[in-house]
Amino acid sequence: MNVPEPAGIDRTVVIVGGGQGGLTLAVTLRECGWIGRIVIVDTEPGDPYQRPPLSKGFLTGDQTHADLVTRSRELLARDSIELLAGTTVIGIDRERRTVALDDGDPLAYDVLVLATGARPRALPLEGASAHGVHVVRTREDAESLLSALRRAADIVIIGGGFLGLELASAAAHFGRVTVIESAPALLGRSLSAPTARALAARHASDGTTLLLATGVARIVSADGHATGVELHDGREVPADLVIVSVGAQPNLELAAAAGIATADGIVVTGSLRTSDPAIYAIGDCANYPHPHVGEMVRLESVQNAVDQARHLAAALAGSGAGDVYAATPWFWSHQAGQNLQIAGIAVPSDDAVVVEENGRRLTVARVRDGLLTAVETLNSPRIHIRARKLLARGPAPADAIEGLAYDLQSTAG
Repeated sequence: MNVPEPAGIDRTVVIVGGGQGGLTLAVTLRECGWIGRIVIVDTEPGDPYQRPPLSKGFLTGDQTHADLVTRSRELLARDSIELLAGTTVIGIDRERRTVALDDGDPLAYDVLVLATGARPRALPLEGASAHGVHVVRTREDAESLLSALRRAADIVIIGGGFLGLELASAAAHFGRVTVIESAPALLGRSLSAPTARALAARHASDGTTLLLATGVARIVSADGHATGVELHDGREVPADLVIVSVGAQPNLELAAAAGIATADGIVVTGSLRTSDPAIYAIGDCANYPHPHVGEMVRLESVQNAVDQARHLAAALAGSGAGDVYAATPWFWSHQAGQNLQIAGIAVPSDDAVVVEENGRRLTVARVRDGLLTAVETLNSPRIHIRARKLLARGPAPADAIEGLAYDLQSTAG
């Protein structure tokens, strides 16, 4: 009788990045029975923490440092998961299967997972480096911004994406807020027009000024400190604090330097494997073929990072149900008192069908070629859960919208 060998015996997994994707991978590997060595190498010091609250509850005071921690070093050690915090991987030797660290000897791996995430996209403008100009990605960024918000009167946010709008919602507790967006509408690539309009109206009703289809010429400064933002038409918006939120770029340099294929992220197969069979990538940095879209996508969301981590952990430990990652994306954002949730994945050209518009609640179905591709909801969590079930295996027949409408009537009743 052959006895199966324990998963990962005498094998080492090295995970580059201690965000929620990297952390989830390590913990899930142990839960799946991996008994080999697991090492997380993370540039940031301290315990691993969650980033979504940095633009929400942390800035409004609803969440503290302790609330951000996802798992303490003590708990990781209990599970024999090594955390090299405050350590940076500076190179990959694919032939020797080692990674070079900035503060020690090379670290050997049998499996290497890149969970390097993304960073704020730089704004190539005059004045972008002035004091009083902020970006938000790390806990340190959020702490610096919170300190500045407490002294701010006029706050300008450059960029009307999800992060920019969440920051606008938090900043409205401190001062006068102006959001400058170069596109003619908010979130045009991410949301349907009805949902985007509803969000814009709520931000406006909270006192936030929205300047759409507006370009920024430079950040005005005096004595090295930001004092305003000059627009392309010559107008100047006063500001003693400027937040730049113009998108993110994947951290792919480590992979590229090692000769691993990259293109708008680290290119992976459906099994999340890179062009090197011993190296995988997950989360914001990974560009993967999504079976529900039929093309390569790179998703910046906690859900995607966590789901990919769980999928890969099960596959590495030999307990995975399938080799191809095909989870249906879902996303949420809390801003201007609205709970926005999206199930599925749409493209800008998908039709928008308003299923419900009732006071604070809104449900919009996205349809392409007779298929329901996504459902957007405002303040309707039960419908969101229903939509996730409908779309669990990918786009559903468009007549599924009738079922959503029935659910809405049942909920109202």
